Amino acid sequence: MIHRVPACLLLSAMTFHAISGVTAGSTISWSSRGERKHVRSDLSSILVRHARSFPDEEPCLTITFLTELKKRFVNSLDHNNDGTATFSEVKEYLQKFKPNVKDDAVSRFISRRDMNGNGAIDFVPEYVREMAGNDYTMAAAAEWYHLHDTNDDNIVTEKELINASKALGLTPQQAEEAVQGYYMAADENGDGKLSFN
Repeated sequence: MIHRVPACLLLSAMTFHAISGVTAGSTISWSSRGERKHVRSDLSSILVRHARSFPDEEPCLTITFLTELKKRFVNSLDHNNDGTATFSEVKEYLQKFKPNVKDDAVSRFISRRDMNGNGAIDFVPEYVREMAGNDYTMAAAAEWYHLHDTNDDNIVTEKELINASKALGLTPQQAEEAVQGYYMAADENGDGKLSFN
């Protein structure tokens, strides 16, 4: 599958890397259409100007937002902070939702996001693109639904959602409020269960 990375998004993420952790005079590399590109970190101001020149429909991200994304990426996926979430790191994260998650589900999760085919989720551009965009596809909805269906009975219960929310760090009260306010609004018959149809 070929994924298009909006130029503004890529430049925004590269600028973030240039500003936040690359020493002066070093280079940032990325691949574009099979070519290797190098950008000196002291060119970050040029990248910022280029990023601002793209049309409004291209998602341009602030350094503050990218900094928050980087924190989330490290805290949830990239425990060794090397910029890449490996299979084992992604599996550990998905087990917070579904303790018995199967390897093929982990592989599919990675594959849906893996733009460069390295079998992992890179912070730039894959995680940044995922978090900056809106994926309202049926494939995305099904993926998350099945991750919350911890016993594979094709029904997601309120309890499963609360347990996943607590595993992600919410207090029991926060988890219940989040589940009630967000997920269970779709429970039309009030039985505490959601089905995917």
